[in-house]
Amino acid sequence: MTARAAEVLALLEKTQDTAPDGEALLAELPLFAVRRGAAHAPTEDAPSPLEDALAAIRPDELTPKAALEVLYRLKELAGKGDS
Repeated sequence: MTARAAEVLALLEKTQDTAPDGEALLAELPLFAVRRGAAHAPTEDAPSPLEDALAAIRPDELTPKAALEVLYRLKELAGKGDS
């Protein structure tokens, strides 16, 4: 997320003197938007496996061990698992 924030900040700084309406520019640059051209951009119709897994989690029902297992599974789904 910090990379996206840096990208938005750079765009805002670059257009600071030329943009007539900063509010309009901010509306076009939402902080949590997927970068343009991202190959893995999810569609509204089909949630990703990671989103499905997150939606299925009931944190208040997890034991500490189960919570740790859920974290490892989410890391795998995100492609950040340890190999």
